[in-house]
Amino acid sequence: METNPGVIAALLLGTSIATAQHIEPKASAAAYPVNAKFGDFAIGAEFLVHTIPGELGGLFAGDFLTIEAAFFGPKESRAQIATGHFSLRINGSKIPLTPQPASSVAASIKYSDWENPHTLTVDGAYNDKRVIYTPRQEPRFPGDNRGGSTVEQPPGQPQTPERSNGPKLTIDEKVDKAALLEGNLELPRAGLLYFLYKGKTKSIKSLELLYDGPLGKATLKLI
Repeated sequence: METNPGVIAALLLGTSIATAQHIEPKASAAAYPVNAKFGDFAIGAEFLVHTIPGELGGLFAGDFLTIEAAFFGPKESRAQIATGHFSLRINGSKIPLTPQPASSVAASIKYSDWENPHTLTVDGAYNDKRVIYTPRQEPRFPGDNRGGSTVEQPPGQPQTPERSNGPKLTIDEKVDKAALLEGNLELPRAGLLYFLYKGKTKSIKSLELLYDGPLGKATLKLI
């Protein structure tokens, strides 16, 4: 029996999309700190400061603000998703920030410690679990014996073991995999939006995620 090449391509595409999702959506939009409803659809959002969570340890994107955005809808529904539908307003600014590509975020993480060799520890939380992020120097060239950014567990908590099966993801792959996927995608769907911001987070008095897309318009007040 012959197999239609188009069917194979569709199956492969569906598999790549399913495996590409790195940020698992919460149970519903209401489970996020802020959310907006559009009839049977909804968007949830959470401000993660500079955190990029991951299965085997997170990353710290010091030059970027990271926001998890999640789309929800009826069973087997789909939605057209694009990072360009979002922008970020800080302290009521008339000109909101636009999302940046994952490649820019990864480059910032890899080379920030080389340019600024200081130690920085950030204590925060993700999914109700306390984590401490201590970025380390990233290898400047193949074979350079310098560790990448890691997540350190608080004292008294078990360490997350490295998985022996499967390749270890690079920083580029981790950042890209965590980013919000674009396209006509099956819901629920969650991912990160990256916004370039080199100011001090303590100076942020208000933070609004603006959505203007096929579902409608909404302002999600993160702070």
